Amino acid sequence: MLFRILNEFSIKIIQLYKQ
Repeated sequence: MLFRILNEFSIKIIQLYKQ
């Protein structure tokens, strides 16, 4: 469960970083 939260958070960070 914690891993899923970190995974979604990482994806959002990457998306913001790519913009």
